[in-house]
Amino acid sequence: ATIKMGLVGQGLSNESDCYPNCLARNKKDKRIFVADQVADLSHTHDLIYRRPIERGCVTNWELQKAIWDRSIMALTGADNDDEDAATSSFSPAENGLLLTEAPLCPDTLRRATLQVLFEEYKFASVHVTTAASLAMRNHLANEAAKSKHPKGPSACHTFTGVVVDAGFSNIQVVPLVCGSSCPTPRPIGHAIRRMDLGGKHLTNLLKEAISFRQINMMEEAALVNVIKERTCFVVNGAEEF
Repeated sequence: ATIKMGLVGQGLSNESDCYPNCLARNKKDKRIFVADQVADLSHTHDLIYRRPIERGCVTNWELQKAIWDRSIMALTGADNDDEDAATSSFSPAENGLLLTEAPLCPDTLRRATLQVLFEEYKFASVHVTTAASLAMRNHLANEAAKSKHPKGPSACHTFTGVVVDAGFSNIQVVPLVCGSSCPTPRPIGHAIRRMDLGGKHLTNLLKEAISFRQINMMEEAALVNVIKERTCFVVNGAEEF
């Protein structure tokens, strides 16, 4: 599970950084590593991981806030101990936030998220949407660039599509609709489906396969996950086997 964060706006590079959305503790010396610190580690055998999100929902707010704090500091180039530099580089009170959430997110969780963002981080504004809506919006923008119509296919008629979002702990299938009366892609709530199968299950399966045939990798979840991301792929047909 990762957290992707970036600054956008006039005069900025509009690039984003991706960090592990977790905290890691060393079994031996009890040292704590957060977000980008976890990504920089080369030895992961003695680490115990704690994650603030389960199946797309925040279950540990103290941990999630610690990760957000560290991620904002890493994003602005400030050291974790240099709070003044972080404040001067990036001020939430002067910026809005675009945040993605899981489809069909409970209202209580959304209210808790907004409360934290407004009351503790003091963001000027917050827009909450789903990753599926942003993915479809990006697709329509690309189609508009190819289309003769200046506003793309959704401006002429109702456009529907399906986004399959394969995440860390689940897979979500999200149908969306947009058109002249609804230019922003909106999920069709009653048609959304979720399967509790994700990347971590594939990692666990790969751990077992390697451990059974070669060497014991049951304690090397992070290393096996890197192997999976670098070598595994989805085939588009039998000819790619």
